[in-house]
Amino acid sequence: DVQWARGRWSTTGEWQWFQFQYPGFRTSPAVSSGYAEAKAVLTPRIYGAVRASYQAHNRVEDQLSRSSQPFQPNLQAYEFALGFHLNHFQLLKLGYEWVRTAGYPGSRDNVLGLQFVTSINALSKVIR
Repeated sequence: DVQWARGRWSTTGEWQWFQFQYPGFRTSPAVSSGYAEAKAVLTPRIYGAVRASYQAHNRVEDQLSRSSQPFQPNLQAYEFALGFHLNHFQLLKLGYEWVRTAGYPGSRDNVLGLQFVTSINALSKVIR
């Protein structure tokens, strides 16, 4: 996990690797995933952001054979977003995401989304 910020620019990134130790596998299933994001504050209330991410799976092997393909298709996703701070507790975000799946032409599961993000202070006070 890394983060960096200076002035109106900020970047974040993360990489994770998981291996599932199931009995009977010579090469157990493993997943590697990560993302990199850049964000720019355009005005005090508006920001723009881009993100690229991936998820990669390995080939598994048991006592009988080794798979010729990963146990799940590898994925790549790309996102663009614009955010508008309505006030200190509320954010309106417009974004577009497209996903590329290994072995399939073009992109799949594209999403155009509008999100309203808010904070509810009453819940944080009740939990304390």
